[in-house]
Amino acid sequence: MLPFRRSTFRRFPSCMEHLEIRDRDGCLLTYRFRVPNTLVKSLVDSDKHLPELNTHHQRKIDPRGEFPIRHYATWADSRLDIYYCKDYLTQQPASITWIEKNQPLWGYLRDHLKLIFPKPYNKLTNIILPPSLQLLCNPWAGVAINQPMTPYSALQAHQDWKDMRSVPNAVVPYGDYDSGDLVLCQAKYIVELRPGDSILFMGSLICHVNTKITRGVRNSVNLFTHKSNID
Repeated sequence: MLPFRRSTFRRFPSCMEHLEIRDRDGCLLTYRFRVPNTLVKSLVDSDKHLPELNTHHQRKIDPRGEFPIRHYATWADSRLDIYYCKDYLTQQPASITWIEKNQPLWGYLRDHLKLIFPKPYNKLTNIILPPSLQLLCNPWAGVAINQPMTPYSALQAHQDWKDMRSVPNAVVPYGDYDSGDLVLCQAKYIVELRPGDSILFMGSLICHVNTKITRGVRNSVNLFTHKSNID
């Protein structure tokens, strides 16, 4: 992948106002909004329920970079039938507790998706899973938990090829950190994301990466749905 000259990119600082970014044809690419402090605090507090990760979760061959990541989701990436992913099953009951503790946050993000991206919302709500399964972050199939990301974390530009096309991811960062902004490479935008910000964006269509974290620890949750849930 060719390098991008980020010094020429337009930057959008974090603020209390909502931000929408559209392409030249007027199609909505990105929507940033604030999350209530109570929901961010609950997200931070819920981390105490997560088990420690072993070296398996460093995922050094992951195209997104080198940092611990876990997935709690349904997908059918390696089988013909849809199933709960390994992280969600092997980390029970902690994974179940963590998902339940953050249901109010999932609901808040769902309401914004329904309002801002109604067509993708309808796509997600029409997914039919086997009776024994459920969408863990309804209407998204699941969540990637990225923690911790530090100044020593290697971050790589990538696209989320496995995600449903034209369906936005929902990302919520949290922690105490500087930088770690979201770079939208083809659009040539840099969107600052501070604790309390959330963003809906097309991770399957836009090559993206975070700027290098210059201080502290940045965590994030990324709600997604793999296209294998409908293929």
